[in-house]
Amino acid sequence: MALNAVSLFSSSGIGDLGLKANNIKTVIGCEIIEERMKLFQANYPDAKCFLGDIWKLKDDIIDYYHNTYAEDPFLVIATPPCQGMSSNGMGKMLNDYRRGLRPKMDERNRLIIPAIQVIKALNPEWVILENVANMVNTLILDDNNELINIIDYIKRELGDIYAGEPKVIDAADYGVPQYRRR
Repeated sequence: MALNAVSLFSSSGIGDLGLKANNIKTVIGCEIIEERMKLFQANYPDAKCFLGDIWKLKDDIIDYYHNTYAEDPFLVIATPPCQGMSSNGMGKMLNDYRRGLRPKMDERNRLIIPAIQVIKALNPEWVILENVANMVNTLILDDNNELINIIDYIKRELGDIYAGEPKVIDAADYGVPQYRRR
């Protein structure tokens, strides 16, 4: 049986290389930036690519998977934008907010919501949500416009289905020649 993966916020597919090395086939990619999606398509020519806003594409992703594959995916990997969660991003965000250039809440942090909706609809065996270490301190407005910690939101939405916890790792501990805490 094939082990299929769905990649959300795919970028060029670099995060999917580890999957490929372990015989997990990325069959769907979703990315909002065209140049990144073109590179993803070059790296994974057999994958179905969804270019655009995941809020608008989530139902298409779900429908495509269900109409194309008989089995649930083995894995959904989601790596939403980190700028609103990172220490550097939060500092810039706060500075821009004080200058009246940005709203208080970074809407990119809410991209976890459609990702969770895709996960719940596709029912993968495994889920990987990757982001910066400061994700644990991030607040979002949920589907009901209520303020909630993003980790609490994930636990609320997926906690009855999946077991997991936020964990910070350093890529250097896994053979990558740089310190990169995620």
